[in-house]
This record gives sequence, C-alpha cells and structure tokens, in this order.
Amino acid sequence: LPTLDAVLTKYVEAIGGRDAQRRITSRVTRARVDVPGVSFGGKLEVYAKAPNKSLTMMNVEPFGVLKQGFDGRTSWNLSNKGSQSLNGTELAALAGADFYREINLGDLYTRIKLLGKVKEGYRELYMVEAVSRNGAAENLYFDAESGLLIHRDITRRTSQGSVRTEVYFGDWRE
Repeated sequence: LPTLDAVLTKYVEAIGGRDAQRRITSRVTRARVDVPGVSFGGKLEVYAKAPNKSLTMMNVEPFGVLKQGFDGRTSWNLSNKGSQSLNGTELAALAGADFYREINLGDLYTRIKLLGKVKEGYRELYMVEAVSRNGAAENLYFDAESGLLIHRDITRRTSQGSVRTEVYFGDWRE
C-alpha cells in the first residue's frame, strides 16, 4: 500500500492541484438524492462561496423542500415545519466547513488513516477512515488508478439521532 500522504497528494493532483483549487471562490453542486424505501430521484443543490458560506436546497418527496443556510456565523433550516436556527453539533459541523476541504483533507480530521484497498465493481479503491473534530466519522474511497474520490460514507449526529449518508461522485470534469 502507498502511504496516506501519497493517496491524498495523488487526489489533490487529480483535481488540478492546490493552486488551481485556490483560484476557485464559488461553486454550485447538483445531485440526485435517493432515500431507500421512501423516495427516488430527489434533487439537491448546494451553492457555496469561500471561505465558508453555503446554501443547500433539497427537494425530496414526501419531505418537500428543505433549505439550510450558513453565512459564516449563523445557520438556519427552513422546511414545511417552519424555520429554525441551528446550534450545537449541527452548527459546529457547518462552522467547521472548509470551502477548500478537498485540498485540506489531511488537516480537517483529528484522526485519519489508510485502512487498505477494497474492490468496488471494476475499481480498486483505497479506503481511508477519518474522524472530524466534532466526532463525525467518514470513510473516503479513492480510485487507486486515477486518484479521484469515488465516494464518501458519512455518519452525522443530528437532533434526530445518527444519520448515515453515502455520497457517490460520478461526473468529474475539468
């Protein structure tokens, strides 16, 4: 196996390098959301601006439209149940968000280690276990050949308890 530093360095190179990433100051991410046994094909849009502002909008049946915003200091949720300010671990997770997280992965976690190589479909992936400052656990899966991040398995503590999320990336482009 390569070292953890080698895996993370290859990823940064695969996404264009540190300098190219630092030139980006805003981004829009669009995705499809599937909730097993509940909904298929919901929509997610995330608007982000450096250093740590964001607006997330998700439209998933039967939940309806959910919005979450963060202006660098305060955060809020808006849903069909009304609006609420976030605090505690939910606010800490947003406040700790780093627009340039992809080039700072090694510094974002209190614990990060390369667990080994796994096979997923036709790909061989390096599996990295990472735990953030607020205790959220993630597994990151990097393509052994290209170096790109293929997916993340995330467990977050929310006011409704622990929520496990799988994020798959499939539209890498320059």
